[in-house]
Amino acid sequence: MELVKGNVKVELSCIGEGICGDYNPADPDDVELLRFSVLGRESEKDEWFDIENASYCTALPARADDVTQSKALAFIMDKVYEKVVDGDSVKRICEQLSHINEADFGDDGVESFAELRIEDIRAVEQAATPGPWVRNGRSIYGPKHPASKHHNGRIFLGTIAEGSNRRDPHLSGGHFGERIPGDGTCDAEFIIQAREAIPALLTMLEKVISERDAYKASAEALANADPVITSMDRLVNECGDDGMFKIDGIDISAPDLLLDMKKGGKVGLSFREEVTATILDYFLKFGGKDSE
Repeated sequence: MELVKGNVKVELSCIGEGICGDYNPADPDDVELLRFSVLGRESEKDEWFDIENASYCTALPARADDVTQSKALAFIMDKVYEKVVDGDSVKRICEQLSHINEADFGDDGVESFAELRIEDIRAVEQAATPGPWVRNGRSIYGPKHPASKHHNGRIFLGTIAEGSNRRDPHLSGGHFGERIPGDGTCDAEFIIQAREAIPALLTMLEKVISERDAYKASAEALANADPVITSMDRLVNECGDDGMFKIDGIDISAPDLLLDMKKGGKVGLSFREEVTATILDYFLKFGGKDSE
């Protein structure tokens, strides 16, 4: 699947990659993953070319549906488009984008609900008649008002259509006057409950997103402070993307190993253990600077 915007293209492809290098269908814990690639061209008449350092394996499973993949493509395009057009490096951004997963774009993900733009929903909620709302049968009332003539002293907001199994005169064709399910009293109850529930849910969602962002920032800060990761990052920057490692019998490139370490993947953890063991073994045998 691909998305084109002007002279920039983002592709999602499946090339047999898994959590720890090549996908192993015999491993029940392994998952076949999607890779994204960013391409560019000089004009619509020219051929596409690969953008440097802009192709990474993601945490998106290959089984992700078209809707999820479309959302992922749009998200990636939004992050890289301007930099590609301006000729700037997208390496850092693409490294971060390699962490995207199904939960970020699925129906149950915080990211997908956040796409509804909380501030817009909040604006609608705050522009509505203040709560709490109450009902009397199918009639809905807002807050109390000194000029109200109703015995409850509240502002009248409206009345829901009559009760269960009612006929709807607004249906067209052969459905005119057809009975439809539902209960007007229950509809009214739902509306007044929603008046209080929506702002409460928005507040909860804002808190969850804030905590998630703080966690991501902390995780990134820890990764940047990790001496093994920073050394590996420097190695990749200085030596390029051609270096290969063999970890637990798995061939993995230096950039992919670096990303796996940042994600806390199995291969990255195994590599870290080997590095730590090698360092400790060296000091046990030769000691530090003071032993010279």
